[in-house]
Amino acid sequence: VSFNNAANQAVTINNLTVNAGTLTSTSGTLTLNGNFQNNSTFTHNSGTVTFANASGLQTLNGSSVTTFNNLTLNKASGNVSLSGSNGITVNGALTVTSGTLVTNANTVTLGSSATLSETFGQTVLGNITTTRSPGVGTLTFGNSNIVFGADPGSTVVTRVTGTDIAPNASPAVLRYFDIAPTTNTGLNATFNFTYDNATEINGLTAASLGLFRGISPYTSFEDMGGSV
Repeated sequence: VSFNNAANQAVTINNLTVNAGTLTSTSGTLTLNGNFQNNSTFTHNSGTVTFANASGLQTLNGSSVTTFNNLTLNKASGNVSLSGSNGITVNGALTVTSGTLVTNANTVTLGSSATLSETFGQTVLGNITTTRSPGVGTLTFGNSNIVFGADPGSTVVTRVTGTDIAPNASPAVLRYFDIAPTTNTGLNATFNFTYDNATEINGLTAASLGLFRGISPYTSFEDMGGSV
């Protein structure tokens, strides 16, 4: 089944369920006012899927891992929640204009050239990951960046929000990064860490914060210095 892609048409529907076969989306904008469930094959066709219900919860689930080109949240209030056991992949732009994307136990995977744009107070809540090869230069991800003085090779970066990395130790902002480069010596890297002050400050004072490095399972931490 395919939408008519003449003039990159815009399509607005309530709930969308793909139970069998392949659904090829419009190359324009597909706006969902309800829930999305993919139990078969969804082809993004270089378009944009927008969750835009005025309020309340919308769900994104299904037995298949769904790949989007562009994915946008533009809700007056409420969340879009990933449910089930599968995550999603975004290869173009993930844009959170209004509303919160909640990953739960799932993960949002950004393609190697995908971008992430978030609004103050309404970030992606949970796990979001990407794999990049920055060479000697800057890897930008999750509104933070790492400047490498040597080539780290293929590097997996995962950002986790809404979680205190060590709740039994000193309190921390509700965001941390796991960084796994292929080459992990002599990188002479600088990490510019940002967080959302509206949702992640965790009752702390910004001026008292410091950047710490821990190794899983995060029972001890090293003060990395730097400035706030």
